[in-house]
Formats: sequence, structure tokens, C-alpha cells
Amino acid sequence: MTGKRYESDCEVVVNFSIASASTVEMAFDGKVAWIFDIDETLWGSKIFVLTGRSEHQRQDTSKNLELAGHTGWEGLILRGASDRGIPATVYKSERRSVMSNGGYKIHGSSGDQWSDLLGFAVEKRSFKLPNPMYYIR
Repeated sequence: MTGKRYESDCEVVVNFSIASASTVEMAFDGKVAWIFDIDETLWGSKIFVLTGRSEHQRQDTSKNLELAGHTGWEGLILRGASDRGIPATVYKSERRSVMSNGGYKIHGSSGDQWSDLLGFAVEKRSFKLPNPMYYIR
């Protein structure tokens, strides 16, 4: 993940993400959102961090986000006990659906796994970052 190709691939995704975000028409209802995966990924839209981490890791995850300079996010969505065993694509789709049903217009999503981006209740635009380390089904 320290090579020139990885850096170049990430730069391409970031540039497309910024270009797409700049075209979003801001609503005045405070319900414009962009979803980010947390571990290898992370602009005014409300930022929601949707992760496969467990609810019991909330305090540590929140602290780690702050230490990494990621503050001001609207929501941190973690797996509850009833989410155990649910495939990542289904779990993340269900959480996006809850947000959409709550009135949020999800304009984009960025993540390093296809499970961050596929399924139902998908965004207008999705941006897949490279991850040569692991793959989640």
C-alpha cells in the first residue's frame, strides 16, 4: 500500500469523488449525506461513518476517528448484536435504507470493499478505493 500504483489509484478515486461532490445540489433540509467506510477510507454534507465494526467498539472507534482528525461526523453506524452473521453487503444496504427512509438523500459513498458500495439503497455515485490487503464478501 506504499507503492506508486496504490497512490495513483487512490488519487484517481479522490479526484472523481471531489468532482462528483461538487455537483451535488445542497438541500436546505439538512438531509444531504455521503457515506464513508471507516478502516482505509475517510467533506458541507453530513458525513456518516458506516462500518462493520461491532457496537461494543463504539467508544474506541470514535476515539480513533478523532485521533485521526475525523471529527464533526453526523453519525457512526456500527453492527448491533442482531446484525451478527449478516453478510456485509446486506448489513450496509439495510443501514443505508434506514437513512433513506429517514429522509436523507445519499449522494455518494466511498469505500475500499465492494460490500461498502453494492446491494440495495445504493447511492447516486459510488467510489471504490483499492485495498490490496483483504477482501470482505
